[in-house]
Amino acid sequence: MSEIVIENGQEFVELDEGRFGLGLQLPPVRTMIYPSLATFTPVLSMNEIRNVIESSEFEFGKDWFGEDWNTNQNGYGSCAAYAASSALAKARYLGGQDRVDLSGDYLYSLVNGGRDSGSMLDENMRAIMSKGVCKRETVPLGGIYRNKYDTAKADREAFRFRAHEAYACPDEQSVATALALKMPVVIAIHVGRNWSRQDGDFLIGDSGPGNHSENLDDIRYNTRAGRFEFREQSSHKRPCFWVSWDKHLKQPSRYHQFYAVPSAIQDPHGDKPFAESKGDDTPIAAPKLTITTSAGCVWCTRWKQTEQPKVEEAGYELHEGSIPGSGVPRFLLEVGDRELIKVGFWSFDDIERAVANLR
Repeated sequence: MSEIVIENGQEFVELDEGRFGLGLQLPPVRTMIYPSLATFTPVLSMNEIRNVIESSEFEFGKDWFGEDWNTNQNGYGSCAAYAASSALAKARYLGGQDRVDLSGDYLYSLVNGGRDSGSMLDENMRAIMSKGVCKRETVPLGGIYRNKYDTAKADREAFRFRAHEAYACPDEQSVATALALKMPVVIAIHVGRNWSRQDGDFLIGDSGPGNHSENLDDIRYNTRAGRFEFREQSSHKRPCFWVSWDKHLKQPSRYHQFYAVPSAIQDPHGDKPFAESKGDDTPIAAPKLTITTSAGCVWCTRWKQTEQPKVEEAGYELHEGSIPGSGVPRFLLEVGDRELIKVGFWSFDDIERAVANLR
């Protein structure tokens, strides 16, 4: 059996291979921040999913991703970042690009607020689309804070390796559809005393709201048990194992936003992903956001209360000013020499995606 220990407010699991951090923060309420998978592709029926995965032509995780794809987050609370980075790396590879091992530590440094206290799934989901993930060799194990590495170099490199899109998977049918269509899925799972116990290759597992994150990369149907089972690839330096919705994922899905990563942007370095940029040390342009508001505008007040703090924390240059058009709030987003005007409430998550597109 594994043992769960808590030190300085952080949860760890102790296995024969060593002590590994967990670190998945429990959000106050699960929110559907991003569109669901159903907005991207029709969700398949259970029979359609079985027909796809039981076809002799179906190949996915166990055929594509060996144990050398397993990662090691060690004693840090970076599980959600490792799961997102691995899912992004797999989406790149499935899309025909060369394999590039991405840094879960770098991604964690973008979302942890300078503290090793874990993160939430949706924070990492947003970051892999807007900021990307640099190579593991650029920010290796332990680089979980921004002052641990060359930020200008890592940020430029990360922008080459971004998710083109990601979609929420709120239920079993969405998760199973994504995997049947060969999309890696990031999930939450609960780690307890049974984390190291298996029935063959199937995890015995524990019940709970979810204190750890991994990614799924394959699906099968267990005829004897009458259920779909999903292959989970570990960031705890252990072999892959299989889990099911009702036993392992249903309860965590009530608290955490699972998501699929269908594709990654094409690396501008093309078929030379390990090439270095030609001596350009210029940092990525910081976004500038100008906003027009009015005192009696309810949406302006709400934006300042909920979204402005996120914009400021992200390091945007923020100004009040006059923007052409009618209605409030109005926004002018400038990134380098490109710009975009938006009228009406604009969430920080949508602003982040717009910044990525302008870059």
